[in-house]
Amino acid sequence: MNRDSGLPLLTVLKRRCFSRDQAGFALIEAIAAAAVLAFLALGVLAGLDGAASSTGREKARSVASALAEQDQERLHAMRAIDLPEYRETRGPENVGGIDYTIVSEVDWISDADGGTPSCTSTAGRADYLRLRSTVTSNTVGAQTPPVRIDSLVAPPISTAGGNNGTLAVQVKNRLGLGEPGVPVSIAGTLAAYSQTKTTNATGCAVFAPVPGQTYNIKLEKPRWVDPGGNPVVNTTGAVSPGSTTVTSLVYDERAQVTTAFDTRYYNPASATYVPAPSRAWSLSLSNSGLPIGPRVFAGTASPPAPQATITATNLFPFQTGYGVYAGKCVEESPDTPLNQAWAAVNARQLSEKGVDYIRTAPVRLPALPLRIKDGGAWLGSANVVAKLVVPAGPGACVETLASAEADTTWGLQSYPTGRALSNALVGFVTKKPGTIGGAVEFDPGLPFGTWQICADARLKEGGIFKNRRNFGTVKNTSPDGDPTPDELDLNWSAAGTLQKNSKCSDASGWPAPTP
Repeated sequence: MNRDSGLPLLTVLKRRCFSRDQAGFALIEAIAAAAVLAFLALGVLAGLDGAASSTGREKARSVASALAEQDQERLHAMRAIDLPEYRETRGPENVGGIDYTIVSEVDWISDADGGTPSCTSTAGRADYLRLRSTVTSNTVGAQTPPVRIDSLVAPPISTAGGNNGTLAVQVKNRLGLGEPGVPVSIAGTLAAYSQTKTTNATGCAVFAPVPGQTYNIKLEKPRWVDPGGNPVVNTTGAVSPGSTTVTSLVYDERAQVTTAFDTRYYNPASATYVPAPSRAWSLSLSNSGLPIGPRVFAGTASPPAPQATITATNLFPFQTGYGVYAGKCVEESPDTPLNQAWAAVNARQLSEKGVDYIRTAPVRLPALPLRIKDGGAWLGSANVVAKLVVPAGPGACVETLASAEADTTWGLQSYPTGRALSNALVGFVTKKPGTIGGAVEFDPGLPFGTWQICADARLKEGGIFKNRRNFGTVKNTSPDGDPTPDELDLNWSAAGTLQKNSKCSDASGWPAPTP
């Protein structure tokens, strides 16, 4: 029988709704109680886990301490002569399922100040050896400090005598930072004594103790050079008894640059400027950090001949890069990157260690603005020699380039390919298309600068052929080409410096160039 039977309908509905509300509140109370219980359980478990982790860390440090003490015993058992600057990393050594790494380091320290003789300190002599053992793992050294044990050893008198001192060699890279991993060798100049060490993390190699004398210091590492481009560095360092001598050297991985050349000349026939490939006898690279001025590189052709590309090797990768120009004299440098005859190789391009850099934009050789004539007729068969005009004095740079022919329309140019050359310097320009010896592009390119020009030809005079030569000075400074070239007349009636029965190859008789 229904217990609600006989009751009014409204009363029955109220009673049933009240029963449902009570059930909903009970469910909420159950969920809240479960959450509280879960939080309490997590807290208890976290406490247990923290205690376990702490126990694990202490156990790991205990094992690390034992390994460090074993390493100290091993170092103390070594011969004193083997200890100075000793470095070794051992591991991983597995103990209880955990890998440990042991690093052993031995350094000289000074009795005067307790410091380590290094490339930053010149005070004091190395008197004691500090033996250091450092142990790390994925816990020790990560979640807790590494375990490190130091001890001192007084070496025998024979190892550190009263006449000894310390020699420290600092090797810095292109950024001025200490460079690790560079082999450094020293050899005594008075007494037979030699050692070889490798620079540490600060770029320092410490030789201690060493007898007081002068030492030859040598750096040699494959693909590395000093600022002058020397793969092997040799210098000296003098050691005084009871003190530390520090020698600083700069050394870095070499760079290499391959440069092509072009020119741009004015074509009077079409009244247009024409770009063309060019060639050069030599290539110069300049940087203020070079010890003796720009470095000069020549082509590899034998016998010497101009090259379409020249490679500069063993370059020190200066942060400021290089200025690149054709020629071997500083007077051939335009000294500005806005002139196409002067190109910049920047630090980013040189800092790609181990990668040889090839310029995408060639270096410009300005077209020599010169045409040779005999009175009213243009000469296409004159011999031409160009000498760079430089300040007179001892050690002045000499650049002399010779061309074999001058073209009536195109200006200065050389023997065509395949024709016998009587002068090793012949050929700094090439023939225009379609001439004897092969169709190659006309190339009047000559390095930037002021040139003294001599032109000679065997010309008929009174029915007899005689040699004539004449001189002039030409400024070759327009990288875009010059529509109004200079003219040099070989006619017998020409005024000025015309000389008869002479050739440009004759060393005598050259007048002082006109500025």
